Amino acid sequence: MSSLRSWRDIHRRFFTEHATHDRGFAEDMPVVLERFSVLHTWS
Repeated sequence: MSSLRSWRDIHRRFFTEHATHDRGFAEDMPVVLERFSVLHTWS
């Protein structure tokens, strides 16, 4: 399972290197987390 800290590190890197807007990344930006479970797999 991933932590909020690791999520922020990964996304800070992404927004710093690849974002095409000038909003950047902020430590206080809102974050929405969701968890999904696999209910069925296709064989």
